[in-house]
Amino acid sequence: NGPISKHASYFTNFTRHNFQTNAVINAVVLNPTNTDQLPFSQALPSPSTLTRIGSRVDLQLAKNSTVSLHYAYTTNQQTNGGIGQLKLASQGFDSNTDSHLFQASNSQVFGSKIVNDTRFQYIRTRTSQTPQSSAPTILVEGAFTGGGSNLGAFHDNQDSYELQNYISIQAGKHYLSPGIRLRINRDANVSRAGYNGEFLFSTLNAYQTAAQALAHCIATQPSSQCQIAGASQFSITTGTPSAVVNVVDFAAFFQDDWKVKPHFTLSYGLRYEIQNYISDHGD
Repeated sequence: NGPISKHASYFTNFTRHNFQTNAVINAVVLNPTNTDQLPFSQALPSPSTLTRIGSRVDLQLAKNSTVSLHYAYTTNQQTNGGIGQLKLASQGFDSNTDSHLFQASNSQVFGSKIVNDTRFQYIRTRTSQTPQSSAPTILVEGAFTGGGSNLGAFHDNQDSYELQNYISIQAGKHYLSPGIRLRINRDANVSRAGYNGEFLFSTLNAYQTAAQALAHCIATQPSSQCQIAGASQFSITTGTPSAVVNVVDFAAFFQDDWKVKPHFTLSYGLRYEIQNYISDHGD
């Protein structure tokens, strides 16, 4: 941080965190060779990285006008999330979140009794999640969870805009504060959670019996003709995986702090808000 000129200064910061952790798996699975029950333990690296960069510049445009500009970038990345305990390595997913923040403010002083503050903010956030496998989930209660992750692929794009303007007026015994606020929020989301399907087995013995029957069927006839029972439940999500929502709201307000007497101040005001998803606009 430091001065840029007589009328400008800056501040910059950088932070980075590296987390090197292991996800420990302790489960009971089937031996792929003979389908016998087998205790299974594994430790897999599940690192994550968090990076933040920020900068701010303050400018004095004139004796009565000051501008502040601020930008920040944050990124958070993780590998092999969602695994550990009974969840096998195939349940893992990689995730990433990037966020950009921009803020601008301007403060103007008119005479000795009026101050006008204007603020603008924009936040852009992008989140993604990619599973290691898109195969159906195999959930065996008390033993293990294998197959693909039922969280599925996920993408979320968020954009948020906000504009504010406040005026402070000293008028005798009254301190007047009118102002407005406008917010625009957009969320575009694509989620395929549950689209891969999930087989639920109540016990490991039930899953073992089904696995043995399936192996025998495939060995004796075409796999397309094998229909094996054993799962207590199957669930799958269908439909449109994407959705987009745009929300706009506007607010205007007026407040007065009236100093009636040296030891008594009366504060009162009025606020009005509207929003595009609410039919009653008289709020």
